Amino acid sequence: MARAEAGTKVLGESIRAYFRFLQENPEKVRLMGWAHLERDTECMGEVGLLIQHGVERLRQAQEQGMLRADVDPRHIIISFVGLATHWFTTKHEFCQPTTEDPKCMQADANYLDDMLRIFLDGVLPRKGEPPRGK
Repeated sequence: MARAEAGTKVLGESIRAYFRFLQENPEKVRLMGWAHLERDTECMGEVGLLIQHGVERLRQAQEQGMLRADVDPRHIIISFVGLATHWFTTKHEFCQPTTEDPKCMQADANYLDDMLRIFLDGVLPRKGEPPRGK
């Protein structure tokens, strides 16, 4: 497996896990939204530890040439968390849960697939780009 494929595989798995967590715990979307707005550091403490761990893993992937080196790993996490969280706070604007439209019934899966395509392509190393720190 090529380095870039390995990097996007790991990152894609993390994004899917976070997306599914939000999908299965809609009350957490609201709770986290309020905690962020209120700057409740006590409530968000464990999330901060997860983010630190994720940043370190992304930094390692950048050093190995698996992901672009010119993007701050914190911004990668902020971006995918924001994309996933925003979907669950606004999807009612795009699809009503009572509709029989097959696209709406598959809305979460369709959004996740598109989000992964858009996002993961953006974090791949550019042709000829050296790994971070080299």
